[in-house]
Amino acid sequence: MGTNYYLRINECDICHRYDEVHLCKINQGWKPLIQASTEIKSFDDFRNLISLGSIYDEYGSKQSKISLVSKLEIGKEHDALRSHSKYIDSGHEFCMTEFS
Repeated sequence: MGTNYYLRINECDICHRYDEVHLCKINQGWKPLIQASTEIKSFDDFRNLISLGSIYDEYGSKQSKISLVSKLEIGKEHDALRSHSKYIDSGHEFCMTEFS
């Protein structure tokens, strides 16, 4: 079982609404899987995007950007690739299709 991470952007301090972007899923023993999109095509794009908002896990707990990037860097060393992986950039696995 793994944990999904999301970027919250356009957060409203008054009504507490926000837009959410699925960033990645991290499973113990597997390479983390990063959600590729028109905005995220490389790990540099990923780093730039996460600077635009706040990161939360699927349980609603706020996560630091440094902690998430660290987990991704450590996890990229795993050999286990997913069958639906589309491509690798800088050792990180990206998938264009939606997943959870």
